[in-house]
Amino acid sequence: HHKLLVSCCAIMEGVQQDAERLRSKLATIPWDVLDNAGQGRLENARMSLAQVEGHLVEAQKLLEFQRSRVAKK
Repeated sequence: HHKLLVSCCAIMEGVQQDAERLRSKLATIPWDVLDNAGQGRLENARMSLAQVEGHLVEAQKLLEFQRSRVAKK
């Protein structure tokens, strides 16, 4: 069980890094070349990504907690 939790934690770290790269790429998009609808969609994407990153952080904390619990047994 511990081995599986360690593997999940490693996967979550990779996903979190991917989300950071995506946020960075979103930031480089020249919003001024888009119309209002396009800008709105990009803003929605940015906000959704921020929510996902928050959920990832919480999930990672839960995995770390479970991993530490299993390691103590």
